[in-house]
Amino acid sequence: MAAIRRTRTRARTPASPEEIDQARRRRREHLAAAVSSLQSEEGFRAWLRAAKAFHRYSRLNCLLIASQCPEATYVAS
Repeated sequence: MAAIRRTRTRARTPASPEEIDQARRRRREHLAAAVSSLQSEEGFRAWLRAAKAFHRYSRLNCLLIASQCPEATYVAS
């Protein structure tokens, strides 16, 4: 019988307002880059392929999948 391995969890320190703003800025920049990729023909085709493969996902999630890994066929949460 295999032993169950337990990991210790560390308590997270709350993020400062500056860290929260930086994280939001990074997410906005990433989203803006993903949206700008739609302006090219190949970017739009990648988004269409992602939308076809992940039809149960939202349009925004398909956009993010297409921008991060256009050849993805499976996404785990």
